[in-house]
Amino acid sequence: MGSKRLYPARLRGWGAIEDDTLTVVFNIWCLGGPKKGFLGSTTGTFEYDPDTNTLTDNWGIVWHR
Repeated sequence: MGSKRLYPARLRGWGAIEDDTLTVVFNIWCLGGPKKGFLGSTTGTFEYDPDTNTLTDNWGIVWHR
């Protein structure tokens, strides 16, 4: 089995903060490959943890500085 090929993408979004939660709407563009162009929009949430100074998104990815 081969692995899927990855293509670059660009996201642009806007959002709102309430307490320790950032909710964002993203527009997604594929920059190459067979689906090049605007793909659509999705919503994401990020939870801030002040003890670790990290954000965790709704996909389980931990973001840190």
